[in-house]
Amino acid sequence: MGSRKQREELVPNANNPRLLMRLVGLIAAGLRRPRAIADVLEVELRTVHYYTQAAAWLGLVQGVNDVQLTRHGVALAFAEPRQRLRHYAHAVWRTPAARDLLLGRSEMPDAETVTDWIQEQDPELAESTARRRASSIRSLLGPAIGRRPSPRTPQGEQLMLPFGARNTTDVLEDGPAPIPSPTPIVHAPGVDDNLDIYTRLLCALLDNGELRTGHLRALLDEMGAADVPLGPYAEQAIRRGDAVRVADRLVATAGAIQRRDVAADPVLVALTDAAYRRWLRLARHEPTTLTPVQRRERDAYRTRFARWDLRVFGTRPSPSEVEQALARVLPGRIADSLPRAESTGRPLAMTEGPFLDHIHVSGLPIAFPNHLTAVAGGITAANALARRNRAAPAAVRLSDIIESRRVYHAGLVAPGSSPPRLVPDTFTLRLQLVSCSPAFSLLAAILILDRRHDSSVSMRLQADEPTIHWRGRALAPVLTCFAAFAEHQGWLLSQPPHSGLTSRGLTSTARAVGIASRTGNRIVLDEELFAKLQEDPEARIVYESLL
Repeated sequence: MGSRKQREELVPNANNPRLLMRLVGLIAAGLRRPRAIADVLEVELRTVHYYTQAAAWLGLVQGVNDVQLTRHGVALAFAEPRQRLRHYAHAVWRTPAARDLLLGRSEMPDAETVTDWIQEQDPELAESTARRRASSIRSLLGPAIGRRPSPRTPQGEQLMLPFGARNTTDVLEDGPAPIPSPTPIVHAPGVDDNLDIYTRLLCALLDNGELRTGHLRALLDEMGAADVPLGPYAEQAIRRGDAVRVADRLVATAGAIQRRDVAADPVLVALTDAAYRRWLRLARHEPTTLTPVQRRERDAYRTRFARWDLRVFGTRPSPSEVEQALARVLPGRIADSLPRAESTGRPLAMTEGPFLDHIHVSGLPIAFPNHLTAVAGGITAANALARRNRAAPAAVRLSDIIESRRVYHAGLVAPGSSPPRLVPDTFTLRLQLVSCSPAFSLLAAILILDRRHDSSVSMRLQADEPTIHWRGRALAPVLTCFAAFAEHQGWLLSQPPHSGLTSRGLTSTARAVGIASRTGNRIVLDEELFAKLQEDPEARIVYESLL
C-alpha cells in the first residue's frame, strides 16, 4: 500500500473558481476557521473543506483548522479585481499536476481525458468518483486556458517574503537611498554661538524627541565640531523654549514642534530668536536717538550677535540698511510675522509604558526618528545595539532605537522601561515595535484595517512613494497621513522639517522585519504575523489595541 497523500496533494473536489477566490478573500480578512467561513459564504461546512483543500492544492493556502494564505494567496487576495483571474490562472500553472494536464493544449481537455488523468493521480479512486471529479476539475482549471504566464512574467516570489529571516538587501532595494554622511560645519575653534551648529542640533532633537548629553556630544563630533563646548548650545535651546531639561537629557518642547517649519534654516532660526529680534529693533536706530539704558543694551547685543549678523546678512548693516537687509533675506515676508522662539508651549504628557496604552492621552509626545530603520537587520542588528548600550550606557554615541527614553514614545523601548538585555526572537521584535513605536503602531493599524473585506483604505506605492489611498483615491504619503492623524488625536509629534524618517524607509523596514509584505504595488500586513496577532494570547492584546 502506498503512503497516505498529504491534503494538498489530493485531487480537489471543488468546481467554482469565483467561490474559491471569495474564500481566499475572507481568509485575507482574518476569517480562518472553517465554520466561520461557512457562515459567511452561506455554504455547508464540508463545502468549505472542499474549497480550502482545492486552494491548498493550488498553493494558495496552508493549514487545516486555522488556514493561512501563502504568498501567492496574498497576491491573489490583494490583486486588483480585473487582475484576479490572471493571478488565479498563474496559480493553476504553478501547480505541477495541473500544468501536466494543460500543457500544450489550447482548450480544456474533454471529460474522458480528465477522468484518466484523475485516476493516474489517485489510482485508488473509484471510476465513478473520478468521473464526477472530472467535471469539477474542468471548471476549476478553466480560467487557466489562454492565460498561461510567459517565462518573463513576474510570479511574485521577490515580492512576498517568508516569515523567517528576511533578505534585507532584497527588501530594501526599492527603499530610500542611504543617508549621506553629514558635511562638516565650518566654524571658528571653540565658538559657542554658531547658527549652523545650533540648527543641526535642533533638527536632531526634533527627530529624536529627546537627547542625552552623550548624544549631543556625538552630534558635535559628527559635524566636525569636537572642539566646541556643548553647554552654551544646550542653554540656548532652553532660553529659546526649544527644549527643557528632564533628568540627564534635553527634551523637545511643544513650542519647538510648533516652530518646526523654521528649524532647518539658520537664518530663520536667528530671526525667530527673541533676543536677536530685540537686537534688530535696536540696530535700526542710531545710538544717539536711544536712552542710556537702550544704548548699553544695544552695545551688548552688537557684540553678542556679531557672528549672527554675518551669517544672516553676509555683513553688518548700518541702522539705515537694516530694513533693506531684512527684505533681501526674507523676500515677500515681514520679519515680525515670524514666530518668536521664547515659549515652551503646552506641557508634554508624562507617561510610562507602551505607546498603545496611552493612545487616548492628549499631549502625548511621540517621534518618528530616522534611526528606526536600523532594525531592518532584524534581531541581529537589534541585539548588537542592545549589547553595545549595555556595555556602555552613558557613552558618547548617536541615539538609537534600543535606548531608554524618559518622555517621548519613539523606538523599541517605552518611556519608563529598561532596555532589553537581548531581543529573544523575531516575533518579539515585531510585537515590541508594534506596541511601543508609534510609527510601526500606526502602520500596523492601517494594514489591519486594510485587511477588512469592506475596508476603503489601502497602502500603495505611487511613483515609488508609499501612499495612503481612500476609496481608490490617493490621499498623501504614509507619514504625512500619520502626522495629520497625530494632530487630530492631540498628540505632539516631534519631527524635523526636511529630514528624518521617510515613508519609504518606514515601509521598507517593516517589510524587512516581517510586519508588512509587498504584493504588486500594495503594501499589506504580513500574513503570518496577522495570524499570530489573532491567535497568540499575548499578541491578541496588542491586536485588540490596534483595532
